[in-house]
Amino acid sequence: MNTSRLLIATLTISLFAFNVSADLNTGNINSGVSAYKSVNSNTPKYKVGHLGLKTVIKPLVSMSRALSSKLLAPQNTAFVLGDIYTYPNPAKLTQPTFHVETGIADAVNIKVFNIAGEKVYDTDLGGQPLLNNNKYSYEHKLDKTLASGVYICYVKTSKSGEGDLTRTFKFAIIR
Repeated sequence: MNTSRLLIATLTISLFAFNVSADLNTGNINSGVSAYKSVNSNTPKYKVGHLGLKTVIKPLVSMSRALSSKLLAPQNTAFVLGDIYTYPNPAKLTQPTFHVETGIADAVNIKVFNIAGEKVYDTDLGGQPLLNNNKYSYEHKLDKTLASGVYICYVKTSKSGEGDLTRTFKFAIIR
């Protein structure tokens, strides 16, 4: 039987040394939580006793189990458009960040136009996407200073054998 073990914590605070591990399959907690006391710097430390912290640690095991199942869960790599936006919107005295959920794409292109239809920004995103909330997304902070105003963003994502997916949206910048 393959057993997954997770070291929850190793912590030393003044007189206490905590070393707690848990079996993620069964939820059994193996704690090496002990207290040590020293009368002064010349006397050796001695073991005071085992602390019964299983009731305190139990919620950590549940949280660790839930976290590990999310981290180890198969991710959705489908090439579909999800949420696409900038944040903050409006961007006040800061540069906006583009967020594009599209699965794993071969290419992601972002074009920004002013309200007159003139292209003011164009970039291609490469590399591996980030994994946020079990969804693959690309993020890019605008690296060009644009004037205050409303802008139109055109996003095109491509994947070989899948075609192109596009979306257009507006965002604002306030200087």
